Amino acid sequence: TIHSLPDEVVMHAFVYLEPLDVLNSACTSRAIYKMVNSNGDLFWRNKYCKNFAFCYATITHASARQLQQCCALALSRKSCHNWLAETYRKEGDMTGLGQYSWPHSILLSKNEIKEEYSWQSERICLSSSQDRDEEVLENVLPMQSTDDDWEQIVAGDSIRARRRRDCWWSSAPSSLKGPTETKEQLFFGTRCGKAIITDVAIKALKDPTSSWIELLGGDIESRNKVYSWPRISIKIYCLPREDNGDDASPFLVTSSMAGLSNDDFRSLRSRNRITHVDCIEHILNGNEPVYDSPIMDVRKNTGDSWQYFKIPDGCIGNVITFTLWGKDDQQFPDSGYYACVERVAARGVPLITETSEETFD
Repeated sequence: TIHSLPDEVVMHAFVYLEPLDVLNSACTSRAIYKMVNSNGDLFWRNKYCKNFAFCYATITHASARQLQQCCALALSRKSCHNWLAETYRKEGDMTGLGQYSWPHSILLSKNEIKEEYSWQSERICLSSSQDRDEEVLENVLPMQSTDDDWEQIVAGDSIRARRRRDCWWSSAPSSLKGPTETKEQLFFGTRCGKAIITDVAIKALKDPTSSWIELLGGDIESRNKVYSWPRISIKIYCLPREDNGDDASPFLVTSSMAGLSNDDFRSLRSRNRITHVDCIEHILNGNEPVYDSPIMDVRKNTGDSWQYFKIPDGCIGNVITFTLWGKDDQQFPDSGYYACVERVAARGVPLITETSEETFD
Protein backbone atom coordinates (compact mmCIF):
# COMPACT_ATOMS: atom_id res chain seq x y z
CA THR A 1 0.00 0.00 0.00
CA ILE A 2 0.93 3.65 -0.24
CA HIS A 3 1.54 3.74 3.52
CA SER A 4 4.31 1.18 3.18
CA LEU A 5 6.24 3.40 0.80
CA PRO A 6 8.88 5.84 2.05
CA ASP A 7 7.76 9.49 2.19
CA GLU A 8 10.38 10.37 -0.42
CA VAL A 9 8.74 8.02 -2.95
CA VAL A 10 5.22 9.30 -2.19
CA MET A 11 6.38 12.91 -2.51
CA HIS A 12 7.94 12.12 -5.87
CA ALA A 13 4.62 10.69 -7.10
CA PHE A 14 2.60 13.60 -5.71
CA VAL A 15 4.71 16.07 -7.67
CA TYR A 16 2.78 14.96 -10.78
CA LEU A 17 -0.63 15.74 -9.26
CA GLU A 18 -2.45 19.06 -9.35
CA PRO A 19 -2.38 21.02 -6.07
CA LEU A 20 -6.08 20.38 -5.28
CA ASP A 21 -5.55 16.62 -5.75
CA VAL A 22 -2.60 16.76 -3.37
CA LEU A 23 -4.69 18.58 -0.77
CA ASN A 24 -7.59 16.14 -1.20
CA SER A 25 -5.19 13.22 -0.77
CA ALA A 26 -4.11 14.71 2.53
CA CYS A 27 -7.62 14.04 3.86
CA THR A 28 -7.32 10.29 3.33
CA SER A 29 -4.85 9.51 6.11
CA ARG A 30 -2.88 11.08 8.90
CA ALA A 31 0.40 10.01 7.33
CA ILE A 32 -0.29 11.82 4.06
CA TYR A 33 -1.72 14.84 5.92
CA LYS A 34 1.49 15.07 7.94
CA MET A 35 3.61 14.81 4.81
CA VAL A 36 1.66 17.48 2.88
CA ASN A 37 0.76 19.91 5.67
CA SER A 38 2.63 19.32 8.91
CA ASN A 39 5.85 18.78 6.97
CA GLY A 40 4.64 21.03 4.17
CA ASP A 41 7.90 22.92 3.84
CA LEU A 42 9.75 19.78 2.84
CA PHE A 43 7.18 18.84 0.17
CA TRP A 44 6.05 22.19 -1.25
CA ARG A 45 9.30 24.13 -1.01
CA ASN A 46 11.77 21.41 -1.92
CA LYS A 47 9.69 19.22 -4.21
CA TYR A 48 6.50 20.57 -5.74
CA CYS A 49 7.71 24.11 -6.44
CA LYS A 50 10.39 22.74 -8.74
CA ASN A 51 7.58 22.40 -11.31
CA PHE A 52 7.53 26.21 -11.57
CA ALA A 53 9.98 29.02 -12.21
CA PHE A 54 9.17 30.94 -9.03
CA CYS A 55 11.54 33.68 -7.96
CA TYR A 56 14.06 33.07 -5.20
CA ALA A 57 12.22 35.30 -2.71
CA THR A 58 9.01 33.26 -3.03
CA ILE A 59 10.77 29.90 -2.66
CA THR A 60 12.74 31.18 0.34
CA HIS A 61 10.25 33.27 2.32
CA ALA A 62 6.70 32.05 1.55
CA SER A 63 5.02 29.64 3.97
CA ALA A 64 3.99 26.16 2.87
CA ARG A 65 0.35 27.29 2.56
CA GLN A 66 1.38 30.30 0.48
CA LEU A 67 3.46 28.03 -1.77
CA GLN A 68 0.38 25.84 -2.23
CA GLN A 69 -1.50 28.97 -3.28
CA CYS A 70 1.23 30.02 -5.75
CA CYS A 71 1.32 26.55 -7.32
CA ALA A 72 -2.47 26.32 -7.59
CA LEU A 73 -2.74 29.79 -9.09
CA ALA A 74 0.02 29.13 -11.63
CA LEU A 75 -1.69 25.95 -12.84
CA SER A 76 -5.18 27.45 -13.06
CA ARG A 77 -3.77 30.51 -14.82
CA LYS A 78 -2.20 28.22 -17.41
CA SER A 79 -5.13 25.87 -17.93
CA CYS A 80 -8.25 28.02 -17.41
CA HIS A 81 -9.61 29.29 -20.73
CA ASN A 82 -11.66 32.04 -19.09
CA TRP A 83 -8.89 33.36 -16.82
CA LEU A 84 -9.69 36.93 -17.87
CA ALA A 85 -13.45 36.52 -17.58
CA GLU A 86 -15.59 37.41 -14.59
CA THR A 87 -17.05 33.88 -14.64
CA TYR A 88 -13.68 32.46 -13.54
CA ARG A 89 -14.46 33.44 -9.97
CA LYS A 90 -17.66 31.40 -9.94
CA GLU A 91 -16.91 28.51 -12.28
CA GLY A 92 -13.18 28.23 -12.91
CA ASP A 93 -11.78 27.86 -9.41
CA MET A 94 -10.23 24.40 -9.28
CA THR A 95 -7.87 25.22 -6.43
CA GLY A 96 -10.13 24.86 -3.40
CA LEU A 97 -8.79 28.18 -2.08
CA GLY A 98 -11.93 30.25 -2.70
CA GLN A 99 -11.29 34.01 -2.64
CA TYR A 100 -7.55 33.34 -2.44
CA SER A 101 -7.61 32.13 -6.04
CA TRP A 102 -9.71 34.93 -7.56
CA PRO A 103 -7.79 37.49 -9.63
CA HIS A 104 -9.02 41.04 -9.12
CA SER A 105 -7.84 44.63 -8.78
CA ILE A 106 -5.14 45.09 -6.14
CA LEU A 107 -5.09 48.89 -6.28
CA LEU A 108 -7.20 51.13 -4.07
CA SER A 109 -10.08 52.81 -5.91
CA LYS A 110 -10.75 56.55 -5.89
CA ASN A 111 -13.93 55.95 -3.88
CA GLU A 112 -11.98 54.14 -1.17
CA ILE A 113 -9.43 56.96 -1.10
CA LYS A 114 -12.13 59.61 -0.61
CA GLU A 115 -13.58 57.71 2.33
CA GLU A 116 -10.45 56.77 4.28
CA TYR A 117 -7.45 58.58 2.84
CA SER A 118 -5.25 60.98 4.82
CA TRP A 119 -3.39 63.14 2.31
CA GLN A 120 -1.10 64.66 4.91
CA SER A 121 0.28 61.58 6.61
CA GLU A 122 -0.15 58.66 4.19
CA ARG A 123 -0.15 57.96 0.47
CA ILE A 124 -0.98 54.86 -1.56
CA CYS A 125 1.09 56.10 -4.51
CA LEU A 126 3.94 58.52 -5.23
CA SER A 127 5.41 60.03 -8.40
CA SER A 128 8.93 61.29 -9.03
CA SER A 129 7.47 64.56 -10.32
CA GLN A 130 4.13 66.26 -10.87
CA ASP A 131 3.04 69.28 -12.90
CA ARG A 132 -0.05 70.93 -11.44
CA ASP A 133 -1.40 70.49 -7.91
CA GLU A 134 -4.56 68.76 -9.15
CA GLU A 135 -2.66 66.30 -11.42
CA VAL A 136 -1.83 63.88 -8.59
CA LEU A 137 -1.02 60.23 -9.24
CA GLU A 138 -4.14 59.10 -7.36
CA ASN A 139 -6.10 60.30 -10.41
CA VAL A 140 -5.01 57.23 -12.42
CA LEU A 141 -6.57 54.73 -10.00
CA PRO A 142 -9.92 53.07 -10.89
CA MET A 143 -13.08 54.82 -9.70
CA GLN A 144 -14.39 51.48 -8.36
CA SER A 145 -12.33 48.40 -7.49
CA THR A 146 -14.39 46.42 -10.05
CA ASP A 147 -13.97 48.90 -12.93
CA ASP A 148 -11.17 47.19 -14.86
CA ASP A 149 -12.14 45.07 -17.86
CA TRP A 150 -9.09 42.84 -18.28
CA GLU A 151 -10.22 41.37 -21.57
CA GLN A 152 -10.22 44.94 -22.91
CA ILE A 153 -6.88 45.71 -21.24
CA VAL A 154 -5.09 42.64 -22.63
CA ALA A 155 -6.48 43.40 -26.09
CA GLY A 156 -4.85 46.85 -25.83
CA ASP A 157 -8.11 48.74 -26.28
CA SER A 158 -8.43 52.42 -25.51
CA ILE A 159 -10.71 54.02 -22.95
CA ARG A 160 -13.41 56.23 -24.38
CA ALA A 161 -14.62 58.20 -21.40
CA ARG A 162 -15.22 61.88 -20.79
CA ARG A 163 -12.09 63.32 -19.23
CA ARG A 164 -12.03 65.81 -16.38
CA ARG A 165 -9.11 67.71 -14.96
CA ASP A 166 -8.82 65.17 -12.14
CA CYS A 167 -8.57 62.18 -14.50
CA TRP A 168 -4.85 62.00 -15.15
CA TRP A 169 -1.36 62.42 -13.77
CA SER A 170 1.20 64.64 -15.49
CA SER A 171 4.93 64.78 -14.98
CA ALA A 172 6.76 68.05 -14.72
CA PRO A 173 8.01 69.25 -18.12
CA SER A 174 11.48 68.28 -19.27
CA SER A 175 13.70 70.07 -21.75
CA LEU A 176 14.95 66.67 -22.99
CA LYS A 177 12.97 63.73 -24.35
CA GLY A 178 15.34 60.78 -24.91
CA PRO A 179 15.01 57.59 -22.80
CA THR A 180 18.57 58.03 -21.53
CA GLU A 181 17.99 61.71 -20.77
CA THR A 182 14.79 61.79 -18.70
CA LYS A 183 12.68 59.32 -16.76
CA GLU A 184 9.75 59.28 -14.36
CA GLN A 185 9.04 56.77 -11.60
CA LEU A 186 5.55 55.86 -10.38
CA PHE A 187 5.12 54.01 -7.07
CA PHE A 188 1.94 52.11 -6.07
CA GLY A 189 1.14 50.22 -2.88
CA THR A 190 -1.42 47.41 -3.02
CA ARG A 191 -4.90 47.60 -1.48
CA CYS A 192 -4.66 44.10 0.02
CA GLY A 193 -1.11 44.16 1.38
CA LYS A 194 0.91 41.22 0.10
CA ALA A 195 -0.49 39.68 -3.06
CA ILE A 196 0.47 37.27 -5.81
CA ILE A 197 0.65 39.85 -8.59
CA THR A 198 -0.33 38.48 -12.00
CA ASP A 199 -0.85 41.41 -14.42
CA VAL A 200 -0.19 45.15 -14.64
CA ALA A 201 -1.12 47.73 -17.26
CA ILE A 202 -0.69 51.43 -17.91
CA LYS A 203 -2.30 53.83 -20.35
CA ALA A 204 -0.86 57.10 -21.65
CA LEU A 205 -3.01 60.21 -21.88
CA LYS A 206 -4.23 61.48 -25.22
CA ASP A 207 -4.27 65.28 -25.19
CA PRO A 208 -7.63 66.22 -23.58
CA THR A 209 -8.08 69.02 -26.13
CA SER A 210 -7.72 66.64 -29.10
CA SER A 211 -11.48 66.12 -29.45
CA TRP A 212 -12.01 69.88 -29.75
CA ILE A 213 -9.14 70.18 -32.20
CA GLU A 214 -10.73 67.43 -34.29
CA LEU A 215 -14.11 69.16 -34.30
CA LEU A 216 -12.46 72.41 -35.36
CA GLY A 217 -10.62 70.66 -38.18
CA GLY A 218 -7.13 70.90 -36.65
CA ASP A 219 -4.10 69.21 -38.17
CA ILE A 220 -3.55 65.44 -37.80
CA GLU A 221 -0.49 65.83 -35.57
CA SER A 222 -2.42 67.88 -33.02
CA ARG A 223 -5.32 65.42 -33.01
CA ASN A 224 -3.06 62.43 -32.33
CA LYS A 225 -0.89 63.94 -29.60
CA VAL A 226 -0.33 61.35 -26.86
CA TYR A 227 1.95 62.05 -23.90
CA SER A 228 3.55 58.63 -23.90
CA TRP A 229 7.09 57.26 -23.46
CA PRO A 230 9.29 55.14 -25.74
CA ARG A 231 10.40 52.64 -23.08
CA ILE A 232 9.15 51.28 -19.77
CA SER A 233 10.35 48.99 -16.99
CA ILE A 234 8.46 47.44 -14.07
CA LYS A 235 9.61 46.34 -10.64
CA ILE A 236 7.75 44.59 -7.84
CA TYR A 237 8.85 44.79 -4.23
CA CYS A 238 7.79 43.00 -1.07
CA LEU A 239 8.57 45.67 1.53
CA PRO A 240 8.38 45.32 5.30
CA ARG A 241 5.59 47.26 6.96
CA GLU A 242 6.68 50.15 9.14
CA ASP A 243 3.86 49.59 11.61
CA ASN A 244 4.29 45.78 11.75
CA GLY A 245 0.62 45.66 10.81
CA ASP A 246 -1.47 43.02 9.12
CA ASP A 247 -0.02 41.85 5.80
CA ALA A 248 -3.57 41.90 4.39
CA SER A 249 -4.18 45.63 4.93
CA PRO A 250 -3.31 48.32 2.32
CA PHE A 251 0.35 49.24 1.97
CA LEU A 252 0.38 52.95 2.71
CA VAL A 253 3.49 55.12 2.63
CA THR A 254 3.72 57.34 5.70
CA SER A 255 5.65 60.56 6.16
CA SER A 256 7.94 58.93 8.72
CA MET A 257 8.68 56.09 6.30
CA ALA A 258 9.82 58.71 3.79
CA GLY A 259 11.84 60.53 6.46
CA LEU A 260 9.81 63.76 6.24
CA SER A 261 7.42 65.87 8.24
CA ASN A 262 3.73 65.68 7.32
CA ASP A 263 3.77 69.06 5.57
CA ASP A 264 6.86 68.28 3.50
CA PHE A 265 5.54 64.85 2.63
CA ARG A 266 2.27 66.25 1.34
CA SER A 267 3.79 68.82 -1.00
CA LEU A 268 7.56 68.56 -1.30
CA ARG A 269 8.35 71.05 -4.04
CA SER A 270 11.07 71.79 -6.54
CA ARG A 271 10.57 74.90 -8.69
CA ASN A 272 6.94 75.11 -7.54
CA ARG A 273 6.19 71.54 -8.57
CA ILE A 274 5.55 68.54 -6.33
CA THR A 275 8.27 65.89 -6.36
CA HIS A 276 8.60 62.67 -4.39
CA VAL A 277 11.68 61.27 -6.11
CA ASP A 278 13.75 61.40 -2.91
CA CYS A 279 10.91 59.78 -0.95
CA ILE A 280 10.74 56.87 -3.39
CA GLU A 281 14.50 56.37 -3.29
CA HIS A 282 14.47 56.51 0.51
CA ILE A 283 11.72 53.89 0.78
CA LEU A 284 13.23 51.49 -1.75
CA ASN A 285 16.82 51.92 -0.60
CA GLY A 286 18.33 48.59 0.44
CA ASN A 287 15.37 46.53 -0.82
CA GLU A 288 15.85 44.21 -3.77
CA PRO A 289 12.89 43.78 -6.14
CA VAL A 290 11.29 40.34 -6.33
CA TYR A 291 10.66 41.05 -10.02
CA ASP A 292 12.71 43.35 -12.23
CA SER A 293 11.67 43.54 -15.86
CA PRO A 294 13.99 44.51 -18.68
CA ILE A 295 13.58 47.98 -20.16
CA MET A 296 10.92 47.35 -22.80
CA ASP A 297 10.39 49.25 -26.03
CA VAL A 298 6.71 50.26 -26.26
CA ARG A 299 6.85 52.47 -29.33
CA LYS A 300 4.74 49.89 -31.19
CA ASN A 301 1.90 50.54 -28.73
CA THR A 302 0.22 53.15 -30.84
CA GLY A 303 -1.85 55.99 -29.47
CA ASP A 304 -3.49 55.87 -26.07
CA SER A 305 -4.14 52.13 -25.97
CA TRP A 306 -3.39 50.02 -22.89
CA GLN A 307 0.17 48.78 -22.43
CA TYR A 308 -0.27 45.35 -20.83
CA PHE A 309 2.37 43.27 -19.04
CA LYS A 310 2.05 39.74 -17.69
CA ILE A 311 3.97 39.14 -14.45
CA PRO A 312 5.72 35.75 -13.97
CA ASP A 313 4.07 33.14 -11.75
CA GLY A 314 4.52 33.24 -7.99
CA CYS A 315 5.51 36.89 -7.74
CA ILE A 316 4.59 38.02 -4.20
CA GLY A 317 4.72 41.74 -3.50
CA ASN A 318 3.01 44.79 -2.04
CA VAL A 319 4.58 47.58 -4.14
CA ILE A 320 4.65 48.09 -7.93
CA THR A 321 6.84 50.67 -9.64
CA PHE A 322 6.72 51.80 -13.27
CA THR A 323 9.71 53.65 -14.72
CA LEU A 324 8.84 55.65 -17.84
CA TRP A 325 11.98 56.19 -19.91
CA GLY A 326 11.79 59.25 -22.14
CA LYS A 327 8.90 61.50 -23.17
CA ASP A 328 7.27 61.56 -26.59
CA ASP A 329 5.52 64.89 -26.89
CA GLN A 330 5.26 68.55 -26.00
CA GLN A 331 2.06 70.40 -25.19
CA PHE A 332 3.35 73.53 -26.94
CA PRO A 333 6.57 74.14 -28.92
CA ASP A 334 8.21 75.87 -25.96
CA SER A 335 6.56 74.02 -23.06
CA GLY A 336 8.95 71.10 -22.62
CA TYR A 337 8.19 67.37 -22.89
CA TYR A 338 5.63 65.56 -20.72
CA ALA A 339 4.71 62.03 -19.71
CA CYS A 340 1.03 61.80 -18.74
CA VAL A 341 -0.92 58.76 -17.52
CA GLU A 342 -4.68 58.34 -17.71
CA ARG A 343 -5.02 54.96 -15.99
CA VAL A 344 -3.02 52.27 -14.26
CA ALA A 345 -4.34 48.80 -13.47
CA ALA A 346 -2.90 45.89 -11.50
CA ARG A 347 -4.40 42.52 -10.81
CA GLY A 348 -3.57 39.67 -8.49
CA VAL A 349 -4.70 37.47 -5.63
CA PRO A 350 -4.44 38.39 -1.93
CA LEU A 351 -1.79 36.27 -0.24
CA ILE A 352 -2.98 33.85 2.42
CA THR A 353 -1.79 35.18 5.77
CA GLU A 354 -1.32 33.45 9.12
CA THR A 355 -4.79 34.63 10.16
CA SER A 356 -6.51 33.45 6.99
CA GLU A 357 -4.68 30.09 7.07
CA GLU A 358 -6.78 29.15 10.09
CA THR A 359 -9.88 28.92 7.85
CA PHE A 360 -8.25 26.10 5.86
CA ASP A 361 -7.01 23.97 8.78
